[in-house]
This record gives sequence, C-alpha cells and structure tokens, in this order.
Amino acid sequence: MIQYNYVDEKYQAGTEGLEYAFSKNFGVIVMEPLRGGMLVDKLPNNV
Repeated sequence: MIQYNYVDEKYQAGTEGLEYAFSKNFGVIVMEPLRGGMLVDKLPNNV
C-alpha cells in the first residue's frame, strides 16, 4: 500500500516505489489518490 497521486509522485515510495513493486510482480494498493479530497477541491468547475 502506497500513498500515490499526481502531487505526491516523489513522496514516500512514489513513482519509483510503484515501478519497483511492478518489477517484482508485487500487487499494489494506492491510498490517498485524491490526497484526502484536497485535489478534488482544486479541479476547474467545468470538470
């Protein structure tokens, strides 16, 4: 389980950790993909 979203790509395991897990054929569960809802609040209204 890793924290992963487009703001935190380099935080904790990040993209590097995700790619490492993939290379080892590990399953990954992503937590906080919307950063606790903070990313939703910053979307443009037309989205």
